[in-house]
Amino acid sequence: MKTNKISVRLDSEQSALLESERKRLNLRGHSGVVRLALEELAHSDQPQLKREMAEEFQAWRKELHGVGTNLNQIAFRLNAGHPLSSHQIEDVLADLQRMLKRLSIEVKEARREFRV
Repeated sequence: MKTNKISVRLDSEQSALLESERKRLNLRGHSGVVRLALEELAHSDQPQLKREMAEEFQAWRKELHGVGTNLNQIAFRLNAGHPLSSHQIEDVLADLQRMLKRLSIEVKEARREFRV
């Protein structure tokens, strides 16, 4: 038995979305849409996905920070007049390229997971 009544304020965009979903679901009132949304939210794995993604992005941030540090060291040495071999510079740039490519793949996979 449904006995609790709540009141919610929505902006015009949210209100239009609620009405659109009510029509799409062929429901008489907005309460049904809200109940369905709550059920979906309760059974969703999205919060877990968000935590996992945050951990992954934190690891990427740490790796990118390391590459940035290497690039800064190279720039410092070059600006100080200390020559670096082109091989050293190419190694750092290759590492950066590999990392960015992996990050791009991870982001695409994460986007795909959130669409499911």
